[in-house]
Amino acid sequence: MVFLKDASRLIVTESNRWYYPNATSGLSVVNVSTALVGQKGAVLGRIPTGQFPKEFALNHDQTTLLVTDHDSQ
Repeated sequence: MVFLKDASRLIVTESNRWYYPNATSGLSVVNVSTALVGQKGAVLGRIPTGQFPKEFALNHDQTTLLVTDHDSQ
């Protein structure tokens, strides 16, 4: 997980590590305050990736998210 925008947003990975049919992979953008109070709509959106997004980090000025995508060619 990585926090963005002064910790108001969270990026989490969703991997299909075991290659299940019809499973999805990607990154989800979560509104932290909405998620913490249990309200609907905490997931603001999804960023598509390959099969197995594994590690990620922000660059030094926090403008670019770098993602490794294992076994996705």
